[in-house]
Amino acid sequence: MVAEVTVMLEGANLTMTSSVGTSPLEKKEEDVFVITQFQGTAKFNRDASKKIIGITINAGGYLLEGTRTEEGLTLSSGRVMTLSKQGSR
Repeated sequence: MVAEVTVMLEGANLTMTSSVGTSPLEKKEEDVFVITQFQGTAKFNRDASKKIIGITINAGGYLLEGTRTEEGLTLSSGRVMTLSKQGSR
């Protein structure tokens, strides 16, 4: 089971890392990215002011829903998704 997912912005590239590995995220459409190494998708959910408020991950047999907290994005099962820029965490 995936306990934590970290999305990092490295220059202009997004990557997603978890206990099962790291994958580049390739933009598919507005707020939807392909998780290339796991044949899945990540969709960032936004509010009316365009602020990211959650994420939906569908990959590797998992469907994970997350909501944003001060610590990052907390997935529905209590798992944490951390959003960070290169060099910070």
